[in-house]
Amino acid sequence: MKNANFGLSLAFAGILAGAAVTTMASPASAFVFTNNGGALNTSGTENEFTFDVSGAPLERIELTIESLAVPNLNNLIVLLTGPVPVGGQQEDFTVQLIAESTLTGTQLTDTLFSDSGMMTIVGGTAPYTGTFRAQGTTGGSANLASFDDLAVALGFTGTGTWRLRVTETTTIGGTLGRVTLRVPFNMQSTAGMIILATVWVGHRLRQRRTALASVSVPTSV
Repeated sequence: MKNANFGLSLAFAGILAGAAVTTMASPASAFVFTNNGGALNTSGTENEFTFDVSGAPLERIELTIESLAVPNLNNLIVLLTGPVPVGGQQEDFTVQLIAESTLTGTQLTDTLFSDSGMMTIVGGTAPYTGTFRAQGTTGGSANLASFDDLAVALGFTGTGTWRLRVTETTTIGGTLGRVTLRVPFNMQSTAGMIILATVWVGHRLRQRRTALASVSVPTSV
């Protein structure tokens, strides 16, 4: 009994220590995937820029376009399509970031798309530096309204090939710079759960050893 109580005390101490560790830990981190972009084909041809993602639980989704230059952003269409879920149907889960005929100017610079944005990019001004929500299902093949909807559709796992689909509808084309896909996750809760699980397993093992030690083994006569 004394050993069991001691083990339980250690477990509670470990839980408190885990809480202290998670409090001091960085509040969030992220899986980060990049594509260096390239030239945009002309005459309405869709350009695909891919991200091969693995091991990323989808708590949130953020996408940053560091630079994009075209003759007129009014002729630009940008979509983000997630991977096919494991065991799921061959279906494109797509969110519209930029719809045609909605922007002005010629460039995007450090444009971040996130559900934390206060408005869609339509509410911004060129070169649209800042944080914006996706435009959702405003046109084309988009079938989801937000990144949150995309995470739900994918079963909260990001493993697979993501596609940023960019179309410049004139005969001139343009250039896309580096694009970053970030999948943030809560470092505090993750660390806390790992520590708590480790401490609890240790406590149960100590309980098991104590129980085995108390068993009387008959001696042969």
